[in-house]
Amino acid sequence: MRWVARAVAVLIGLPLLAVLGLLAAGQREAAGRNVEKVAVARPPAQVFRYLEDEQLVKKWTGLAEVERLTEGELRPGARWRLVSEARGHRTEMDCEVTAVERDRHLVFAVTSHVGAPVSFKALVEYRLEGRDAGTRLTVTRETRYEDLIPRLLEPLITHAAQKQLEASLDRLRILVEAEPVAPAVAS
Repeated sequence: MRWVARAVAVLIGLPLLAVLGLLAAGQREAAGRNVEKVAVARPPAQVFRYLEDEQLVKKWTGLAEVERLTEGELRPGARWRLVSEARGHRTEMDCEVTAVERDRHLVFAVTSHVGAPVSFKALVEYRLEGRDAGTRLTVTRETRYEDLIPRLLEPLITHAAQKQLEASLDRLRILVEAEPVAPAVAS
């Protein structure tokens, strides 16, 4: 009979420890934060095109749909609709430009639609620095999950999101570097 009590203690204790561990990990300073840098052997203007052109964004991010909802230049207040599809789930997101400095800096606020499998709000920042004949692109994504289960699983989600960000930026680098170097534009 003692073995039954021990088995029950293990069956209850292990999941409880796992939940407590995830809760503690979710309280760390970098919770929901992804940062990745990539060096691209092309000038910043050539890299920036891949951040503002919806067809090019779709190529390197793997998003199913990217639709610009506002006309004209990329500017604060410009809105996009994004759709990702993964494991049979479709997630629609609203995206609004909050800051832009052409060829240098771009910030988006991204919010999942109501009813999405994972509800979240994110701030995604792109910083481009001209280096020699190339660009150093730094992407920082700060995500806050709204529902209990995603908040609990945040350490696992953030780790998976980091891997996805690394792969996306590698695709971006490959696509941009496959193009010939764009001629410099005189100011």
